[in-house]
Amino acid sequence: MRREPDAIIHEDEIIRQVVERDFRIVIAKEVVVSRGIPGQLYRDVEGMPFFAEVIEHLGGCGSGEGVTIFAMVLEGLGVVGRWRHCGPTNSVRAKETAPESLWGQYGTDCVRNAVHASDSQYSGTGNRDSLRFLHGA
Repeated sequence: MRREPDAIIHEDEIIRQVVERDFRIVIAKEVVVSRGIPGQLYRDVEGMPFFAEVIEHLGGCGSGEGVTIFAMVLEGLGVVGRWRHCGPTNSVRAKETAPESLWGQYGTDCVRNAVHASDSQYSGTGNRDSLRFLHGA
């Protein structure tokens, strides 16, 4: 799970809610995402209408310096499915149907949705590999 740059002021509250929902945080680290990383993280949605906007949002808004995010690796039985049941990832929809969800509370739209998480174990493994700097590599 990654807390996106627009949710930085809510970081402590997001972490508290993640723990309250019985997710185990095995790695948590603030990192600067450089220009090339967002394309790797979101390669599974390349070609979707929102792809370019997501890459721009997480790529430092054209600054070339990157953007700071707070990345966490969550672990537990059925963690991907349980996370996906926390609410819709489109924050506009979440505000209407699941206002208590992290997306409903802290997101603003489908791109600036406060948190991102993998939609399958396969993409979760890919995201973790792309975030190898969490392990100090």
